Amino acid sequence: MASRVVVVALHLLAIASLVRAQEPSTRDQEILVVEHAMAQTWDAGDAGGLSKFIADDFRGTTQSGKVVGKQQLLTFVKNAAGGSSKYEDEAVWVDGNVGVYTVRVTDSWATRNGQHESAVTRVTDVWVRTESGWKLKFSQETLVRGK
Repeated sequence: MASRVVVVALHLLAIASLVRAQEPSTRDQEILVVEHAMAQTWDAGDAGGLSKFIADDFRGTTQSGKVVGKQQLLTFVKNAAGGSSKYEDEAVWVDGNVGVYTVRVTDSWATRNGQHESAVTRVTDVWVRTESGWKLKFSQETLVRGK
């Protein structure tokens, strides 16, 4: 009987820790706030606004495998034609001054000849807390094929 009580207690503790793990912490919320603000500047084509979120030594890998730095990223955003993005399945992990954010993104846009196209990617962003706030240090974008 005592062993059953211990097993039930351990199960309840495990369930409680899972529920607690699903609730975003304050640091998780900080990452979500900067990610959402960054997404708004990106979608608006606001390279100047986007710049404040990106570390000077940023490195990113595009869905085609090209490695880009901060200036290349800002130039791309500045020159990108309008479109829209849908963000789903967000997750955040923070340990000290480092945060990792993952998301599934569906981008939609019109081509020069008026056709509508879209792409689904998985994005992983690595953030570092600095004296001036959270800065994006690394980003990896992977094209999702199929559904």
